[in-house]
Amino acid sequence: MKLSIATKLSLNSIFLILLSAGVVGGVFYTKTTNIMVQQALKRIEQDVREAGLTLQQIIHAHNSDVLFLASTPPFQGIIRTGLGKDNSKRNISNYMQWVDRMETIFESLLERKKKYLKIRFINKKGDEQVVVRRDVNRIIRLRDEQLQNKAHRPYVKRGLKLSPGDVYLSEINLNREHRQVSVPHQEVLRIVTPVYDKKNNQLAGLVVLTVEIGKELRAIHNWVRRNGDGTIYITNDRGGYLLHPDTSKTYGFDLGKRYRIQEDIPQLAKQFLPDSTVSHVTLLPENTDGEHVVHFSKIAFDNSHPERFIAVIMTYPYQRIVAGISKVLNHIVLWALLLVIIGVFLAVALSIRITRPIQQMTHVIRDFTHRHSNIKKLPVQLKDEVGVLARAFKSMIEQVEKSQSQLEQMNQNLESMVEERTNDLNQSRLEAERANQAKSEFLSHMSHE
Repeated sequence: MKLSIATKLSLNSIFLILLSAGVVGGVFYTKTTNIMVQQALKRIEQDVREAGLTLQQIIHAHNSDVLFLASTPPFQGIIRTGLGKDNSKRNISNYMQWVDRMETIFESLLERKKKYLKIRFINKKGDEQVVVRRDVNRIIRLRDEQLQNKAHRPYVKRGLKLSPGDVYLSEINLNREHRQVSVPHQEVLRIVTPVYDKKNNQLAGLVVLTVEIGKELRAIHNWVRRNGDGTIYITNDRGGYLLHPDTSKTYGFDLGKRYRIQEDIPQLAKQFLPDSTVSHVTLLPENTDGEHVVHFSKIAFDNSHPERFIAVIMTYPYQRIVAGISKVLNHIVLWALLLVIIGVFLAVALSIRITRPIQQMTHVIRDFTHRHSNIKKLPVQLKDEVGVLARAFKSMIEQVEKSQSQLEQMNQNLESMVEERTNDLNQSRLEAERANQAKSEFLSHMSHE
């Protein structure tokens, strides 16, 4: 099947249009998808950063409260009248007065700050001396046999090593009473600062503020999730779950169970190593062998110990992010199809227009070969290469026609000359025949005589 130049040119143009549209469309889709993913991740990262700043501000306020408590006069009164130095009734009375004043201050703070669960003064041996805690809807003071020794607790051991004015934040875990996890569970953070005897600048004990931190963790969860519906996990700096969609996995490290983010998302394991300095990282599906984007962010809640942090991990279905641009892409695809159709139509029209002069020349040359020349149809008026070629063909055809005319004239002249010569030859032949006949007759006559 032979194709005309116009058809070939049209098909090539259509192929180039479709190829260009496909390449541009593919690049546009890829770039747009990447931009959408990056924007979604930046939004998540910004939300985590804002939530982290809020948490840091809250903890800073708690630190201020602890430092304020440590500076109140009852502590020095208790230190001066502490039992064991002087067991006289007067001294015991003074000691109890200071204890009562301290308990009153503790109660006042607990009444104002609903998130505070317990405030304690623990001496340097780890014994609780003054304890006021929240019990359901009331505040109670603990005395005598209700007091415990907390020397074994990590926050006490760390607190006893602090310098004046320093603050230590414990890990976030479940509240314990008498070495047993309290039921119902209470998610707590303990804030510790030392109390020194001002007379001899010797460590006398610790102020320990126990804060209910679960609401802050859920506030972070809700803040991060407000712009999406991904799955959110919050862990401590060892990967143990503080918040998980499956509540049975939360605080497994406190309940004798091993549930960690490193087991669920192994690619994040290195982020929990002591030497890791990365504050946030994003893993795309090809890096997780799954279908989710994973975003990891650290929230450092202890400014004096940046290695202490909670981690916010959000997993988000990649296709759901991409689906956000489906409407835009649908509109763009429709417009692209319309432009392709218009482009194809224009390509065909231009191909026909461009090749029409060539077709005209083809018809003229073909007719010329069949002796039906019509040079008026040649596009000699064009200024481009086709016009130059047409004019050359016209000149060539005119010369050929002129040569043909001259040749025909020459042929006619030659035929006339041949005919005239032939006539002369015929006349000479007749005359010769007559002469021969006369000669024969003469000889015959002579022989008879």
